[in-house]
Amino acid sequence: MADKKTVQVVVLKRKTVRHNGETYKENTLISLSEADADALIKFGFVATRESLLESAVSTSAAGTTITTQDGTSVVQGPVETKV
Repeated sequence: MADKKTVQVVVLKRKTVRHNGETYKENTLISLSEADADALIKFGFVATRESLLESAVSTSAAGTTITTQDGTSVVQGPVETKV
């Protein structure tokens, strides 16, 4: 009998997962079988570490701009340097 492949996933914000008698709260890293991980990803309870890291990198790379009612803009994001 072959070992089942496991996947490390993170419980998403405002979610709780109960698996094999254990309760896992948001931001908890857990190992699940591929089938269990796929089902919980589909239902929006967990995400893979890799997908969360990719999302964080793309979000920080895009930066954030806030514009007030008087037209003042504040930009937060990566700083370009020219050599």
